[in-house]
Amino acid sequence: MTNTVDMLRRQAKALEAMAEDSDRLKGRYAATIREKAGDSASQLAKVANRYEAVAEHLDSWASDMEEAQELSATALEMARCAEGDMRSCEALLDEDEDDSAASSALETAEAEYGTAETLMAQAEESYDESGRTAARNIERDIKDDLKDSSWAKFTGWMDDAEWLRTLMTVLSWVGTFAGIAALFIPGVGVIALVLTVAVAANNVLQAASGNGSWVDVLLSVGCLKFIARGVKAGKALSQAHKAGKVDASKVAQEGARKNHLAKTRVVRSRRASKEYSDPLKADARRSGLRARKAENSQQDPKLERFDRAKAYGDKAAAVQYKDLERMALRYPDDPGVMQAVMRGRESFKDGWTSWAGATGIDGIDKTLTGAVGQEYSDLKGGVG
Repeated sequence: MTNTVDMLRRQAKALEAMAEDSDRLKGRYAATIREKAGDSASQLAKVANRYEAVAEHLDSWASDMEEAQELSATALEMARCAEGDMRSCEALLDEDEDDSAASSALETAEAEYGTAETLMAQAEESYDESGRTAARNIERDIKDDLKDSSWAKFTGWMDDAEWLRTLMTVLSWVGTFAGIAALFIPGVGVIALVLTVAVAANNVLQAASGNGSWVDVLLSVGCLKFIARGVKAGKALSQAHKAGKVDASKVAQEGARKNHLAKTRVVRSRRASKEYSDPLKADARRSGLRARKAENSQQDPKLERFDRAKAYGDKAAAVQYKDLERMALRYPDDPGVMQAVMRGRESFKDGWTSWAGATGIDGIDKTLTGAVGQEYSDLKGGVG
């Protein structure tokens, strides 16, 4: 303990010298370094004082404990001898109850045994009292202004929270299965996302507190980036679908109007008068409006068995993608519709890639953990 105290004091003096030396430290951060070195020297000196005081109390307690051990050993030996004498005397008295010498020796042995019991009780009391005294003195001397920071307390708590690591491992696996189940079960994708965020947050706290690996943080960030890309792709697909619906309704309206006008062109040319042409044109406009209304009220396409799985579990994405493909078949010659369809196809592809990327990172990490075990965890710890 003395060596440890000396080492702490030497380090404190070295930091003090660094704080006071204004000639050797130059540069932009020299003043900050000197200030921090001074603070650290002060704290380290307090640590040395605390360590020295505690060491003194422990040395005193160790000395008292040795005395108590010696006293208890003496009492034990005395009790053993007295017990042997008592057995011998009792054997003699069993043969001759009137043996006065045996009776006197038995009384002496019983007295010695009682003395041994008294000595043992004194040893136990001395041991307990010495321990209580040492504990009181140590508690008194460590009540100074050297306090653990909130972060130090938090990292200590994280180090002891084995239950938290176990819980997050379980949640991570649940999130993995939820991400796969989301292909077929509505609403499960949200659970997978929430669990992924929770596990990622825990990985950051574990790594920051020195109880985890920054590699796990990078893997979590990679998963979240893919998920964020998937969310963005979903929004882009929705926007493309809306734009396609607007263009499709316009094309339907214009196509129906032109088709009606084409059918009545002969009649209008033979009777080139407003009396006949205006009502026919009005009918054409009404036909266009009906076609537009019909397109706008077009029911969502029915999803087949694997359409949802093809859309990485997103029912809305599956419906929008299939509806865009319907528009592509119905209005293949309209640039606006086909542009929306191409954007939708690209967004749909990005969504699938994002789901595959996030699931792939998580799956590969878990596969390596299961196959390689501790060596893989050690490798991540060494890198992170």
